[in-house]
Amino acid sequence: MDLQGIDLQRLSDDDPRTAIALQRLRKVWDEAPLSAALNGQAIRLPGYVVPLQETAQGLRELLLVPHDGACIHTPPPPAIQIVHVRLDKPNKSLSTMDTVWVSGRLKVQRASTVHGVSGYALLGQRVCAGGAAGGAVRGGRPALSGGPGHHSE
Repeated sequence: MDLQGIDLQRLSDDDPRTAIALQRLRKVWDEAPLSAALNGQAIRLPGYVVPLQETAQGLRELLLVPHDGACIHTPPPPAIQIVHVRLDKPNKSLSTMDTVWVSGRLKVQRASTVHGVSGYALLGQRVCAGGAAGGAVRGGRPALSGGPGHHSE
């Protein structure tokens, strides 16, 4: 179906063209180009926790997302803004949508999860809650796409 010339803002949620437009947008976001220059970089990123794998020992894997509610209450952001974090040690203190800083080595690696497509992977060697570890999360919205919230170690 051709969506050329259609004012998407005027479409209702139950219009079949809305679903088609969202599918096309999701495909673009999921396949967004990744930055090879970030591969192997030691990095520290802020974000919100979306749990993926939890055991009796604690949380082992999570998605780090740029805003509160992403992947849970709203559609996932583009893959370039989602980092799949594998913690080197399980963490019992993390919960859904906690704000954290995660440090580790970044890898360019696209992966599909139940909550969205991530563009990067990170072996999380250090996780600090909220404003700990050198800076507050300003405005409640940390940046993950190489903007002001991006820090190399």
